Amino acid sequence: MKNGLKIAMVYIGLVIGAGFASGREIMEYFNFPGGTDHSGIVLATFLLIAVCYLILRRASLSGITTFDGYLKAVAGRGAGAVRLFMLLYLFCGFFTMLAGSGALLRQSLMLPSPAGCLFMAAVCFLILAFDLKGIVALNTVLVPCMIAGIFYICICSVLFGTQSAFSFASLGRGMLTSAICYVSYNTISAASVLIPLCKQITMKEIRTAAVTGGLVLGILITAVWAVQSQYFDALWDSEIPMLQLAAMAGRSEKYLYSLILMMAICTTAVSQGFGILSAFAPAGTKQRIFRAAVLCLAALPFSMLGFAGLVAHLYAFFGVTGLLWMGLVLVDFYRKA
Repeated sequence: MKNGLKIAMVYIGLVIGAGFASGREIMEYFNFPGGTDHSGIVLATFLLIAVCYLILRRASLSGITTFDGYLKAVAGRGAGAVRLFMLLYLFCGFFTMLAGSGALLRQSLMLPSPAGCLFMAAVCFLILAFDLKGIVALNTVLVPCMIAGIFYICICSVLFGTQSAFSFASLGRGMLTSAICYVSYNTISAASVLIPLCKQITMKEIRTAAVTGGLVLGILITAVWAVQSQYFDALWDSEIPMLQLAAMAGRSEKYLYSLILMMAICTTAVSQGFGILSAFAPAGTKQRIFRAAVLCLAALPFSMLGFAGLVAHLYAFFGVTGLLWMGLVLVDFYRKA
């Protein structure tokens, strides 16, 4: 049970990045003008549970302990191509998190964006230097804080809002398609982070990790979706909608949520950075530190492209191409069932 909850925290931390906690992802994929259809959230929750469960189950039953081993088992001869695609996604996600840090410090503290990007790159380097133990420890501490902070701002906004938070629309194909794309790109990097945690895990712990992680994420999506629906017109053009909501609730709430956002950016950036580093052969301490430094320095120039634009365009691309990866996971399950 304990191992299952730890893996669930890592999974949640992987998904709740700058895009999620900022509210920008939810605005792009679940909040639509003229309605607040909730059907996609139900589908997304189910898929988040299913993908996590299938990855962990396959690794456990087959004794797979490395990311490359999992790719070979799932993709066969196409493992090399899939591996390159995964690394590209992880790198793009990594520098998008750095961009999110730049946008956050600019909006909350009026600091230049490059300063925020450089700060997060330095934090990620320090944590990645500790390898897997640093990742688990980080998520175990920060993820519960992030969950509490997101709920707090959502509750404040709903309690003190003047508009109706819910307006259930009819089932919409656009919402369901959006939900599938959302899950596909958010779980592309899941295997690279989850597989190294699968050593000596039981099926009960796998179910605990998948269900806990997926349900918590689904509840968080619902909370953010509901409060953003309430203030849709005021938030649509905002680069960081949830931070704007927090500022509307009060100055202390704004600074509190800025801290929560920084945690969210850090957990996802570190998880994706670890995913990249784990794709290479195991290394000693000096080599690991060198690789972490190269990764962080290489990501900095791309992080200057702007957070909102990266979420809207880059994530949309990976949402569509990520469907192929999700398809491989599902086909592998039916093939081995």
